[in-house]
Amino acid sequence: MDELVQWREFYAAVAGAAAALIGLVYVGISIQLGRHAGDEHVRLFGTMSAQNFLQPLLVALAMLLPVEPVVQAGLLLALGVAGLVNTLGTSYYELRHPQPAAGGERRLMTVYRYGMTLVASTVLAAGAVGLLAGWPPAIYAPALFIFLMFLVGVENAWALLLGTAAASTQNARAAAPSRPPASGAAAAGPPRPMTNAARGDDTP
Repeated sequence: MDELVQWREFYAAVAGAAAALIGLVYVGISIQLGRHAGDEHVRLFGTMSAQNFLQPLLVALAMLLPVEPVVQAGLLLALGVAGLVNTLGTSYYELRHPQPAAGGERRLMTVYRYGMTLVASTVLAAGAVGLLAGWPPAIYAPALFIFLMFLVGVENAWALLLGTAAASTQNARAAAPSRPPASGAAAAGPPRPMTNAARGDDTP
């Protein structure tokens, strides 16, 4: 398991990127919760979005710890199991309390997000077991987990930012002063010329 040392630069880069993305996600979460303070679905979506970057950050930090590889594998197993439990609990709530206005495309994206997170956590847990058993290919499991979580996390962060931008546009339109409707002669336009019949003149 000495091959884990060769991945230190990779995990250091992942830790930096995940920390920066977590800050970006929390900005979007704070704005969305400010607009939908009582919406449980928004809170769960924000929690899952943060989890998509927090777990890779913890995995990267665990792989950078100066401890025995067996301890690192044990930490990975704990993180994988925790991710599975958290994702299963959140997805169970979503299934029991679906959003009333959610269309087919939105439901499909919800299934994709939770499904990919479950697959990633399963890969991490299985890879940790493989590392404990001394199976050499298991060394790639944490990297695959990070790739899957970043894939879902970036999509979630983009959805948060799009929602924030849409909210800002709506607020700007609502705050813009509206022009009063034209009245009187200005609304009617310029006067139309009178016809011969209106003047009582039969001359063409």
